Amino acid sequence: MLPFLLLALGALPAVIVIGVVTIVGPDELPVSYAAYLSQSRCW
Repeated sequence: MLPFLLLALGALPAVIVIGVVTIVGPDELPVSYAAYLSQSRCW
């Protein structure tokens, strides 16, 4: 059970970004692929 919870917790920021892009509909992503990993670090 714990691995699935950790996976969901790790995917949560990506789901939020997808939701914002879907609702707002900008021409480009608010976060680049390279910057996403550095901004989503927990440490």
